[in-house]
Amino acid sequence: MENSKLSGFLDEKISRKSFIRKALIGVLAAAAGIAAAPARLAGAASLSFNDNLGTLPVTAGGTGASSAEGARSNLGIEEWKEASGNITANAASMSISCPGMTSSSTVEVYSSVWGVIPLGVTAGNSSVSMSFSNSHAAASIKVRYR
Repeated sequence: MENSKLSGFLDEKISRKSFIRKALIGVLAAAAGIAAAPARLAGAASLSFNDNLGTLPVTAGGTGASSAEGARSNLGIEEWKEASGNITANAASMSISCPGMTSSSTVEVYSSVWGVIPLGVTAGNSSVSMSFSNSHAAASIKVRYR
């Protein structure tokens, strides 16, 4: 069905010309593979999914960037880094080398074994130290930091 035929069909079914009618034409046309004009509200801007809106500056609530790396940089957010190590069963402590880590880094610790979690975590310059209870299974420990 052509776009004009869709319009005529909907005129018969929906007596008033409205935003809903225009939206239905667009939906039916898209389902039939016909290009239809976008529906518009009076005085409203028309946007399609293909519009390139550019970048929204930080001062207007955006990131001022077109990439994740640029957005993190503009917003002052560092990317997470990861390091890992293994702790043997019943070991009381371990350290993992973490290049670029400082004592003020944010640290997240993950364990491959449920219940094997550190009792204490200390972020230092380029390493993290963790203490554990003396009764636990062997596990892989992953540290994320920024």
